[in-house]
Amino acid sequence: MRLIVLCILFSSVFAPMAWAAAPMDVCERGENTADHIACMKKRYDEAQAALNKIYDRSVRGYEADESTVDLQRAQQDWLAYRDQECARQVEAEETQSLKRVKGLSCSAALTMQRVDILESQLKDHEKDDGWASPF
Repeated sequence: MRLIVLCILFSSVFAPMAWAAAPMDVCERGENTADHIACMKKRYDEAQAALNKIYDRSVRGYEADESTVDLQRAQQDWLAYRDQECARQVEAEETQSLKRVKGLSCSAALTMQRVDILESQLKDHEKDDGWASPF
């Protein structure tokens, strides 16, 4: 019984200190504009890494296929679209910090949409060797 009481006492005293010492993810903290910018930058970087990964897989998947050139052209066009669309959305914001948050948020969201599209197309291509290029 004493052992149980000591365990409860120990955990109630030291657990909050351990929790407070644990670094909080910037996206969880979100206390100010700098935190929001850092969070959106982190999300954009993660989305861009996912895009690079699926794009590289797609290029390898189409290597024996003439669709590779079409994929590269479509990707360049999509990158231009993403940048233009996010620039358009940023124009509505009043301050530079809000423009930065909006720009990163837009880029991350559109990039993840592109990841989903490329993943779907690659799955279709892998299922059907005779598949025609959607590009």
